[in-house]
Amino acid sequence: GAARLSGPVPGTATLSWQPLRWSQQTTGTPARTDWRTQGRITDLPLAWLDLLGQSQMANLGLRGDLLFGGQWDASSAETLRLRATLERTTGDLLLQADGAAATPLRAGVRAARLLVTTEGDRLTASLNWDSERAGQSQAEFSTRLQRQDCSWTWPTDAALEGSLKVQLPPVGAWSLLAPPGWRLRGTLDADAVLSGTRGAPQWHGNLSAQDLAVRSVVDGIDFSHGRLRANLGGQRLN
Repeated sequence: GAARLSGPVPGTATLSWQPLRWSQQTTGTPARTDWRTQGRITDLPLAWLDLLGQSQMANLGLRGDLLFGGQWDASSAETLRLRATLERTTGDLLLQADGAAATPLRAGVRAARLLVTTEGDRLTASLNWDSERAGQSQAEFSTRLQRQDCSWTWPTDAALEGSLKVQLPPVGAWSLLAPPGWRLRGTLDADAVLSGTRGAPQWHGNLSAQDLAVRSVVDGIDFSHGRLRANLGGQRLN
């Protein structure tokens, strides 16, 4: 019913869950399987993302003591139901200011929350990030799933709906989008909506950036004071 998780970086998380309920009815057509699972996780350190080899936050000038907590409740009977959340509970991010000797700045994180829900064949997700010095972002997404032979799939013709609003200051987190060894900085302001289908997504909106800087020591590139003005139209970026 419970477990404590620890790793090679500081932090101890707690995972707890209710007994899994599962039953299968083989008589009748079609056969039916019912199940339900519930649980929660607390004190999950953001620093553990580095263990997955995906972020290398220290190299991006990001560190801190952010802790996350979440819970899930999922079941499948006549229909599929899911509600899962992951959100910041305590702690903050430290942002590396310009200059190696500069004192890191506290991001002033006020909210960081991911919510995923399903009701029948409809899947929705929302993401909210709010901070004093590391920007704000809100994202909404929804689509349709399809049941086939007692399992759920995401068909290529499933309709998409979504929106994205982002305002980010010039922090080093941009480097997540760059190849290894490259560093990006700059502000970002984005406002876009998503439509179309999974197989043919359509984006419409605007992107702008100020004070863009790109640096790669190995490739001898050092570019700064850049600006970006772009608009999204369908599957084109102009």
